[in-house]
Amino acid sequence: MRRQLLVRSPLLLLVLLLGGPAGAGDMEEENARFIERVNDAIDRGMLWVAARQNEDGSWPGYEDDYPLGVTALALLTLLKCDYPRKAEKVQKAFRLLAKRYRELQQDRLKTYEVAILMMAMEEAHAPRVAEKQGPPDRYGRPRHERRVDLPQADFAWMADMAKWMVSRQTDTVWRYPAGGIDHSNTQYALLGLIAARRCGVDLGRKPFIQSANHLLDAQEKDGPEVRRIIHMDAGPGYAQRYATNMYDRARGWGYMPGDESTGSMTTSGVSCLAICRSELLDTSAYKGPFGERMERGIRDGLAWLATNFAVDRNPSARRRGGGWHYYYLFGLERTGALCDVKFFGDHEWYREGATYLVANQGRDGAWQGGDLVDTCFALLFLRRATVPVRVPREVTPAAEPLAPGK
Repeated sequence: MRRQLLVRSPLLLLVLLLGGPAGAGDMEEENARFIERVNDAIDRGMLWVAARQNEDGSWPGYEDDYPLGVTALALLTLLKCDYPRKAEKVQKAFRLLAKRYRELQQDRLKTYEVAILMMAMEEAHAPRVAEKQGPPDRYGRPRHERRVDLPQADFAWMADMAKWMVSRQTDTVWRYPAGGIDHSNTQYALLGLIAARRCGVDLGRKPFIQSANHLLDAQEKDGPEVRRIIHMDAGPGYAQRYATNMYDRARGWGYMPGDESTGSMTTSGVSCLAICRSELLDTSAYKGPFGERMERGIRDGLAWLATNFAVDRNPSARRRGGGWHYYYLFGLERTGALCDVKFFGDHEWYREGATYLVANQGRDGAWQGGDLVDTCFALLFLRRATVPVRVPREVTPAAEPLAPGK
């Protein structure tokens, strides 16, 4: 049962009241200006990142602990922002990363940097989108999942990184790799693995089954009831809002099991479950209680994000918000793409997040006073960088919530 309550946009209400054409034109004009501002922010930020590259092909930051990390992140950002793949800056970065990867002992590699390098490798060879997307929705609609053909040498490198990543999984998930488990490293590990899988590396199901089991156990056990809101597309720039008679429970994740739930770690938990679900859709496990638990975990995680939604900070349920603000924003983008949602509750997350980022970009094109990592996260959000995964056409019964008060 669904009942229509109201339209999302006051401009749409104006269109309905005035009979349409003038109001619709205003909406289209505003969308065009919005996209122009986003494009300008991406271009200026991309050029700022490119200019920060060192002569040897690296980017500065955390090189003692992560000799591949910041360079791989900056490279991934340039590639996602459509920087020319054959440009010397790109080729120089790949040559340096290959050299450092070969020279590093396996126990010196870190989960974050290997995963980001895997994503950069995929992006460097991914097919360009052939058709141009219309301006009103250029960054609001993710690309379909893809398959990537790598040259033989790069495929061997990708397979080696995937083998290393799988070998560093504990009985459940990932850490740096030493020192236990955490949900941040786990998110990047899974992003790296599905990048490898899209490039033809056979991974099997085990990493995803183990990860999903852990994430479901680590999610908060209970939370407040949240009415499920559905927004249906009604043409470019329009949506209709429905408040259903279904309820979810806002249950998030912390950095480690038992930690306070935060926005950044809840986006991580939901994204990881969405990745695992996509890899297990065709298995018997998804069609049983295990799949039902995954759907419930995803639904309740999305409810947590809707209840605690923010773009000006990394939210938590018990305090105003913590650090890792721009990391959270990139996590918000991942969740939207991997779960194929445009709204968290009543919040059109991309529009709100992009508006915030465009308003807070520095004159030089950077964010956070010239912080390279945060600038990369901002650009990856604006560019809708995450490659979508498969989502079920019809979810299992467990996606249906408990009745209110149960």
